[in-house]
Amino acid sequence: LPLNQAILRGNPFIVKTLLEYGNPNPFVRDAHGKSPIHLAAAKLDRETFDHLAALGSDPLMPVGSEGNTFLHLMALGTIKDQEYDFIKRAVSKYGLRLTRNRENRTALNTIKAYSGQSASLRGQPNFKRKTWEFFELLISQNPNFVDQPDDTALIKAVKRGDLVAAKQIIADKQGLEQKPGRQLY
Repeated sequence: LPLNQAILRGNPFIVKTLLEYGNPNPFVRDAHGKSPIHLAAAKLDRETFDHLAALGSDPLMPVGSEGNTFLHLMALGTIKDQEYDFIKRAVSKYGLRLTRNRENRTALNTIKAYSGQSASLRGQPNFKRKTWEFFELLISQNPNFVDQPDDTALIKAVKRGDLVAAKQIIADKQGLEQKPGRQLY
């Protein structure tokens, strides 16, 4: 894919030309299951990442069959200062959440499992730990920042196609009573 190759090679002029005039499909994946937004994240290319997101590319689109997002992939390795800044900016700017992969793990679970990074990497602070703390802070501010490990009653009702039960669950959560003739939506 030309756009993927341009992003990998780090040629901003070709990337910009392809994005503006090449009619790119931000959802097309290469043979490895990576879309242009995954490659922009891997290269820490904020401008291309933002442009692709503006074109409709989903920053949390999973890579390949494992269901890992770019956050999962960054959590696997050593997180340096530029990667920490990229993660923090992307999560804040696009309102990203911690989603679960096929193994039911979030990027935070991955960071906790692979937190063997040394305390100092050439004098730098432990950015894996800082990313962990950043995610924990967001979870403390908004518990919905992270996907729950099990389906809630509402999700189960929706999956069953039981609209009446789903409306009742919503009404119960809002402290409303479902009265005959009253429409919730």
